[in-house]
Amino acid sequence: MLVLRRHFYRSVIRLVRTISNVRVRFAPSPTGYMHIGGLRTALINKLFALRHNGKFILRIEDTDQASAFEDIVRCLRWAGLDPDEGPTIGGSCEPYVQSQRNALHARIAHKLVEMDAAYHCFCSVDRLELLRNEQRRRGETPRYDNRCRTLTRSDVAERLRAGQSYAIRFKVPNKKTMVTDVVFGEVEFDMHDSEGDFILLKSDGMPVYHLANVVDDHYMDITHVIRGVEWLSSTPKHLLLYETLGWLPPQFAHLPLLLSRPLTDIADPGNIVPFDLNQMNRQNVYISPDILRLCGRVHFDKFAAEALDRCCRSHNTSPYTSCEFLSHVRSFLREHFPNSSVITESCTGENDRRLAEQLCALRGRVACFSDLVNPEHGFYFMWSPPNPNTCADLITNICTVSTVQLSEVVNFLDQVMFVLSSTDNSINFKKCIMDSCRAVGIKQPDAMRILRTCLSGHETGLPVMELIQLLNISEAISRIRSTRDEIMRNGDLRNRG
Repeated sequence: MLVLRRHFYRSVIRLVRTISNVRVRFAPSPTGYMHIGGLRTALINKLFALRHNGKFILRIEDTDQASAFEDIVRCLRWAGLDPDEGPTIGGSCEPYVQSQRNALHARIAHKLVEMDAAYHCFCSVDRLELLRNEQRRRGETPRYDNRCRTLTRSDVAERLRAGQSYAIRFKVPNKKTMVTDVVFGEVEFDMHDSEGDFILLKSDGMPVYHLANVVDDHYMDITHVIRGVEWLSSTPKHLLLYETLGWLPPQFAHLPLLLSRPLTDIADPGNIVPFDLNQMNRQNVYISPDILRLCGRVHFDKFAAEALDRCCRSHNTSPYTSCEFLSHVRSFLREHFPNSSVITESCTGENDRRLAEQLCALRGRVACFSDLVNPEHGFYFMWSPPNPNTCADLITNICTVSTVQLSEVVNFLDQVMFVLSSTDNSINFKKCIMDSCRAVGIKQPDAMRILRTCLSGHETGLPVMELIQLLNISEAISRIRSTRDEIMRNGDLRNRG
């Protein structure tokens, strides 16, 4: 009767938790750097949280290196999957890094020992290796033989006093464990015969994944665990821990493997896609206009380089041509800058090369295509001229700091426009512009800041000569003239200089 009552109450609690207060987590471990399967798992967790007005939590497992952690955070931000709680933003269940919760994990492990649900294991690494080798020789599945489970309390106390190192193992009960999974239904496991007693706390005091996972999910009030199917076989261990500790387990949903198409060369047929996001372009991954438009979240450094490389080849064997790719980029940019004279309409060799060069110039400065149209990243100037009035104000400030007269600036800009309209190549541009600096008495650093402001609306950024080449000569002259005219309109230069 007590068992039935407990089952009833737990069922009611599970139903209530399913309906409200949904909390899911993305806890990448131990894969390190983000891959496309991990990104899919994060996406599904995020969508589930949004659907139920819940919380999406990022938790970093101890196995991840610092650089991998940064990559994970960057990729989630890149994909628009910002967590509601996590190590970078905090939350009500801090900390969100496994290693910072190790004291709690150890306390739970020792609590299980006190409950006689776990025990100290003093087996050495050498003994365990010999045991596995002998089992393999006999054609058996390697498993722990539970040797230390039978140690008496006095034996354990004596070994502890002697300072012997130990691990803590969970006593797996002699019964089958049923996992009820949202995706795969009911799956039965026999943990006792297949693996033996499993480790909770290693000899160095670090928790294993299974203990840390259960403890962290419980104390973070996780209601649904949505993860890859590779963790399904670990779920019975987790359920045994939940049951022993008297905790209500979350609902589990294990996602099938992400498979490649049989005819693609991304991976062997039937295997999980084995590349990370930074390698997508190497596999001719198709990028549709909708992807660029809706999320714009594609690492484009290598896409841009590949497009430029293809533009320079006379023969292209790729199933996805640079013209198609750059056409999508044009459509994406046109939606945000419909009146831009810089974004060419036609897909010709010269226009393709120019657009690819423009994208390549921004490699290392932006992370994805959406950054090209994000005002916070300051690259509007590539596709839309800066405000001449703003440029004139910035140049006035430059003159105030450097004691350059505005009349000298106007004279200098006139000479630069003449040089650009009458000189053939970038080497001559640079030489003639330097000559113009000396002729009007403006120092080279100030001159470059002034020109960069005219061209981009920013005092710092890309080299001036590179800007001129990327914008094309006519666009560069047009922007310089607009700023020069605005300076002239701002007042009598003889009185201001």
